[in-house]
Amino acid sequence: MYRFLRRPRWIGLAVFIAAVSVLFMYLGFWQFGLYTQHEALNQQITARGTTRPAPLTAFDAVGRPVTGAEQWHQVSVTGQFDTDHQLIVRNRPQNGAPGYDILTPLVTAEGSAVIVNRGWLAVGTTSRLVVPPPPSGIVTVAGRLRISENESGPGAKDNGRLPANQIQRIDLRLIATKVPYPLYGGYIMQSSPAPVTGLLPVTVPSVSTGMYLSYAFQWWLFAVVVLVGFVLLVRQEARGVGLRRILSSIPPPPRIDHVSRRTRTGRPQSSQSPTIIR
Repeated sequence: MYRFLRRPRWIGLAVFIAAVSVLFMYLGFWQFGLYTQHEALNQQITARGTTRPAPLTAFDAVGRPVTGAEQWHQVSVTGQFDTDHQLIVRNRPQNGAPGYDILTPLVTAEGSAVIVNRGWLAVGTTSRLVVPPPPSGIVTVAGRLRISENESGPGAKDNGRLPANQIQRIDLRLIATKVPYPLYGGYIMQSSPAPVTGLLPVTVPSVSTGMYLSYAFQWWLFAVVVLVGFVLLVRQEARGVGLRRILSSIPPPPRIDHVSRRTRTGRPQSSQSPTIIR
């Protein structure tokens, strides 16, 4: 009954349909994987934001990069701010407004330091940038542990034309070359104590899941449609109603002849008489 499937053109069509279906299924699982990754990250950020701060050394160490599994933990550390090596991160919009992130090293009693993102400074009305100073003396800072930013993350590449105290991204390897002491591998997004007057807390980013789940279902639906369409085509061919017969049964469109009448002057005249309003 289905001997026609052994014909080369049907074999080629079956292989093509199978390849297309596999591709659509793969694209669906790829989009679903992106959805689960973003959703897991959102849950991680939310869950770790409710825990009590742990000592910085529980998740971070000097000279060792912080991993993604250690990021977003609440940590605390005690030290003294070093404003002589304070840095300003450019192009840090927040809630749609342009501004800067203020990074200040917090030097611990051991002589090492951790970079603290003290807060966000809005772009002022004047060209002179005034950064509020941090608290003086020994202070205990708590906040979220963040990983170093690289060239593939937010922030543009440094072009060497910025002032010495300004950077484009929070790249701790680059910052380590600007300070005279060893740095921890991550930085702290300060939440306690509250930022000084003139600075706003840096908002915790919300990782959008986008349309990944919707796209996944769309690709899977395309795979099903392709397979079902092929099965229906095979059944029609087995019943003797092949694709060519189906196409030949469709009547041709009506023929439209464009006939133009001409006036005595030889110019084309509309087939409709003009409307005269008296």
